[in-house]
Amino acid sequence: MAKKRKAKTPEQQDQKAAPFFLSRNAKNAFTVLFILAFALAFFLRFYDLERKPLHHDEGVNSWFLLNLKKDFPNGWKYDPANYHGPFLFFTHIIPLALKESIFSLRCGTALLGSLLILLLWPLRRKLGRAGVAGAAVLLAVSPTNLFFARTNIHETYLIFFTLAAVVCAIRFWESQKAKYFILMAASAALVITVKETYIVTAGVFFWSAAFTCYWFKSTQKKNELPPGAVLGQTGRWLGGNSHVIWLSLGVFVFIIVIYYSSLFTNLKGTTGDLIKTLLIWKKTGTKGAGHEKPFGYFFRLLKDFELPILIFGVLGIGYAFIRRNAFLVFTSFWAVLLLLGYSLIPYKTPWLALNFILPLALLAGYFFQNLYLTVRESKLQSWLTGAVGIALLICWGAGKSWPVNFIHYDDDSYQLVYSQTRRDLNNMIEALESYAQKQAQGYNTEIKILADEYWPIQWYLRDYEHVGFWGKVIDDPDAPIIIGRTTTQNQLEAGLKDTYASELYSLRPGVDLILYTRLRRGKRGEEELRSGKALEITPENLRPGLLARYFRKISPVGKPDQEKVESEIDFRYDSEEEKPMKSPFSILWEGIIEIPRDGLYVFATESDDGSWVFIDDKLVVDNGGTHAIQYKSDTIRLTRGFHRIRVKYFDSAWGAIMKLLWTPPEGPEGPIPPELLWHRK
Repeated sequence: MAKKRKAKTPEQQDQKAAPFFLSRNAKNAFTVLFILAFALAFFLRFYDLERKPLHHDEGVNSWFLLNLKKDFPNGWKYDPANYHGPFLFFTHIIPLALKESIFSLRCGTALLGSLLILLLWPLRRKLGRAGVAGAAVLLAVSPTNLFFARTNIHETYLIFFTLAAVVCAIRFWESQKAKYFILMAASAALVITVKETYIVTAGVFFWSAAFTCYWFKSTQKKNELPPGAVLGQTGRWLGGNSHVIWLSLGVFVFIIVIYYSSLFTNLKGTTGDLIKTLLIWKKTGTKGAGHEKPFGYFFRLLKDFELPILIFGVLGIGYAFIRRNAFLVFTSFWAVLLLLGYSLIPYKTPWLALNFILPLALLAGYFFQNLYLTVRESKLQSWLTGAVGIALLICWGAGKSWPVNFIHYDDDSYQLVYSQTRRDLNNMIEALESYAQKQAQGYNTEIKILADEYWPIQWYLRDYEHVGFWGKVIDDPDAPIIIGRTTTQNQLEAGLKDTYASELYSLRPGVDLILYTRLRRGKRGEEELRSGKALEITPENLRPGLLARYFRKISPVGKPDQEKVESEIDFRYDSEEEKPMKSPFSILWEGIIEIPRDGLYVFATESDDGSWVFIDDKLVVDNGGTHAIQYKSDTIRLTRGFHRIRVKYFDSAWGAIMKLLWTPPEGPEGPIPPELLWHRK
């Protein structure tokens, strides 16, 4: 009687002899590729990790972490209504205790985002060695995975421990070794400690397993052992090894208790609070809580950023059913059900996409494995396939992943950039610190935050001793440094008793802040504003016009995006198409103004939004703030000769209008004559 032939796994097919030279060294080649993918992932996740400012949620998390560090372990207690599970806080406290830095805040997610790649290796018996190498490369370069692995939020931990639980389950299925069952229980417990959305993944896993068993049973082939039968065998093994179940249950409960109880100091967190958080998330998920998005939101994200994973993942689904690979059929349901589930829920944020990008990447890897098995017989086809794959990776990485992660990381026109703090915050903090150290009392300077949106400013001001976060305009707003919001600018300035210089900065889309630094006690009276002495400079060292620097942000500091010379400041743009760049943008004009004779000069701006005029570094016109077209003017006494002039303007949205005017002694108001405006050679 002939022996039955066992179906070969993709890994066994990979070992099949073939004429192409790679077959003998395929294992080593794909192993090297896998190692390179991990190295690339590690580099990309840790390279210049402090480049982008802290995200809004990172600001909140850092606040809790600093409180926990100050009073460990009582400084933070699990609150079901407040910012997800405890894992992040009781894990990140370790690097933060060593050093308070943005790197310390982010190194945990960057590390597990890198180790996620290594977790793929045990799946090579299911995906094939080419499959795990391909999936590793895709996840290493994935714009979405990279962006949020470089951010101190919970989602990277969630997918890491989800994959860990799956890998341990597969290894237990294959070997029936107790250690993998215990590790699976530990990984599942850690998933629960990360974020309440574990319930969505758990539900999807249940239905994916059910659909997989049903499909194999309804299409069962002769001599095929369906997944249901294998599960039955596994159940019988566990029945005969009940101590493994009890030990795993003990590990599972211990991990949940130690985290949710804040190291046994808050036992309430392990009982009612653990259930309450699911009810709160149900309300948040179904109502949207301000994060409502249309059904197609995630499909657009996949199209714009993860197209290779989407296309190859869908092709992998086809191979999973054709090859009748039980694990990949389960993974197909896992990916599709999560994508549909999160698309149906009104609450949507881009980091939720990590949950279904992961199984899609596994399916894409399985497609690569089958593609390799198809072309490996031909050396030419293998080389062509490899060349196309490398070209695709370079185009995807250079065109999508690198720009959004390292260049445009605060540009909200990218879907991944969501509630992300703009780099303009760095400019505001630099200006604040310069004033505090040079003109105030250093870290003892009093600072009042009178804006209702300020995360993550508290992290950057953590060394200052006297910072008050009021969150609204108060009756006595005066302080050496004040931070307000443009939406309450008039109310705030009406209550100021002292004289301030003000500067506008953009915190994130829709949140513009004003930094006030005190110039003098009391209001500036009617005393005459005078300039300094004229500059000792000759016309031979000057060129006509002012230097104009354009910035794609609300504050004109740092490296400009455009530079030109302009002799007139007068424009009106009624649409985005007319503007020199998309709003928000700002312009800084700098140079020399030639004053024909001594006397009183009136300078004015008519602008929408804010504008300022400085003569010899003295603020003459303060027309700042977010407002419709508005005219403001003031007078300064100037001496004949050359004086420094600086004009700033910003546009936040809608129309953009700016006109610079002057009134010379005994003359009419009008534009400054171009022949009087210069810049140094």
